[in-house]
Amino acid sequence: LVKYIIMEFLSLRVRLKDRNIEISFTKSVENYILNKIKLEKNHARQIKSAVKVLIQVPISNYIVKNRGIDKISINVVDKSLQFA
Repeated sequence: LVKYIIMEFLSLRVRLKDRNIEISFTKSVENYILNKIKLEKNHARQIKSAVKVLIQVPISNYIVKNRGIDKISINVVDKSLQFA
């Protein structure tokens, strides 16, 4: 499952690179998403939607609020994702 999560992150990284935005994330972010998927008893097919809900939507909101950014880093802080 981790392999599919990484593939989704790489896809997101490519899309953001087209907009000149660099994204970085820690291993703990992968584990956080994996744990969320396991808790909800989802499988590989639901990874794309989980990444969309947990990562893509918050990133788009972060980009809208912070115009002109060129780098986003994602970390796990207090069992939740933090975008900086």
